[in-house]
Amino acid sequence: MIKKKIDVSVLCANYNNAPYLTDFFESLLHSTVLPDEIIFIDDCSTDDSIGIIQYYQSKFDNLKLFCLPKNVGFANALNFGLNKISSNFTIRIDPDDIFHPERIERQINFLRSNP
Repeated sequence: MIKKKIDVSVLCANYNNAPYLTDFFESLLHSTVLPDEIIFIDDCSTDDSIGIIQYYQSKFDNLKLFCLPKNVGFANALNFGLNKISSNFTIRIDPDDIFHPERIERQINFLRSNP
C-alpha cells in the first residue's frame, strides 16, 4: 500500500542513538501519512547510527542523511538541518522518540484548520 505524502519535513538530529533508531523509523513507517522529506543530521556519531539510517534509506525514498564532519552539538546540528528543509511545515523530533501513527496527519490538519 502506497501512503500519501504531505507537505511536511521531519527534522531530526542524531548523536549515538543507534539503540533507538529502528523503533524510530518503524514508527514512521506505520504512520497514516508520510512526510515529503525526512532530514536526518548525524552529529558525528561513533556508534552504528549511520549504518542503521542508511538501511532505512532503502525504505524511505525521501530520507536525506547529512553527516557532519565533526560534532557540533545538538542545537547547531538542528540549525544545519533547518537550512535543508523544503516543505512548508516542519516536525522536529528526537531519534529516541517514536511517532504515534496519526501524529503527522493530526498536527498538519490542525495547523491547516487554525492558521
